[in-house]
Amino acid sequence: MPANEMPTLEELIEVVNLQTTYGGSDLDRITIAESMSYDLGRLADQLTDHFVQQARAAGHSWAEIGKQLGMSKQGAQQRYVVTGGDTDEALVSQMLSLDIPPQGDPDRARAVRKTLSKVKEALHFQRFNTAARQVVVGSQSEARELRHPYIGSEHLLLALLAAEKEPAARALASLGIVRDDALARIREELGTGTAPRTGHLPFKKEARKALELALRESIRLGHNYIGTEHLLLGLVRGSNRAVTLLGGMGVTPDQIQNQVTELIDKK
Repeated sequence: MPANEMPTLEELIEVVNLQTTYGGSDLDRITIAESMSYDLGRLADQLTDHFVQQARAAGHSWAEIGKQLGMSKQGAQQRYVVTGGDTDEALVSQMLSLDIPPQGDPDRARAVRKTLSKVKEALHFQRFNTAARQVVVGSQSEARELRHPYIGSEHLLLALLAAEKEPAARALASLGIVRDDALARIREELGTGTAPRTGHLPFKKEARKALELALRESIRLGHNYIGTEHLLLGLVRGSNRAVTLLGGMGVTPDQIQNQVTELIDKK
């Protein structure tokens, strides 16, 4: 369909009205419209992703694609290596990989507790906005690129820095922290590993803790979502490799917290 034949707002309104012709209130129409908006958004993401993958198949680099989309090479790669729809499915599937023994098995109680913990994580993940979810996915890509056999706080930091237009990266950039410098320091201190670039990578305890603390930061600030700003605040609340790395680059957790708070206050 040519761009000038795309559905108009009036036509979309009519579609919602038709679904409630034989019953349904004004509030029902809001629910239908919200669901349709979500589906249209996912369809739009899939449309762009189709042509991004087509360009990749034709030999175009991530740098070229990023330039065309008005974002960095890392931003384009992080966003389109895993599509928005697949992000939820892949991560929640990983979190909910159920393996409960049958009744009577002595390990069943422990497995059930572990499963409930995974369900809690998945519900927690639903509060993440799109950018924060892409950061979590991006942290896996960062670990794979370095061929590390785990996802640590340092990989979360690299993924946050790759999302250049988001609050976390802007706060860090204002303090002189950029991805290339952080990556160089990680390579210097940890080197490149030998792990395969495919397959499941576990989150280290410190990385999981940062994700948990992001929720606390969101609640503390009175927000109903978890964004990159909350991920960064959660990251620097604890004692982990990312905090040590940032300290070596001359930046303290207090400075980061103050900078993030200032950005939030300007919204």
